[in-house]
Amino acid sequence: MRDFNFFEPYLTKQNQLSKRQLVIYIPIFIVILALIITPIVNQLIIKRMRDQTMLVSAIVNSEELQEEMKKISNEKKQIQELEDYYKTLESIDSEMIKIDIINDLFLQTITDRVPEEMFFQNINISQNSIQITGIAKNNASIAEFEHNLRELTYFENIFISNISTNTVGYVFTISFQIKGGIDDETN
Repeated sequence: MRDFNFFEPYLTKQNQLSKRQLVIYIPIFIVILALIITPIVNQLIIKRMRDQTMLVSAIVNSEELQEEMKKISNEKKQIQELEDYYKTLESIDSEMIKIDIINDLFLQTITDRVPEEMFFQNINISQNSIQITGIAKNNASIAEFEHNLRELTYFENIFISNISTNTVGYVFTISFQIKGGIDDETN
């Protein structure tokens, strides 16, 4: 005869339920474990970032770094001021080159026109006019000098304002204005 176990149906069901429960409970356990571990890991990461932030903040706010930053800031200001000054000087230089009518070639042009018996005592040069005071042996030398200046296209309004006699010769004063044409000659 055979033995009857009245609890056998319950035993097999429990095994089957255990497998079903495992299939259900394992993913739930993994999800719960992930939900528990994630905030803990996040808190550790946040704590590490706070520590690093405090360290960087301490370095940035250190007196030595602040002094260096002030020095660098001052040097940047000085560099900017020097660059502005340099630009101003460049613009002044370019304007001076435009205005620089009177140069060695210009003065050489005038001295080439001086007769042999004439000497200059004083030359006054303003922005666009020249006044020359000199001594000549005779009136003809003064007239020749005036004629030589009129031949040049650089000058206008040539005028002899004074001629007087002296023990050495004739003292004269001649004045004239500069035209803009000298720039073309020097360039």
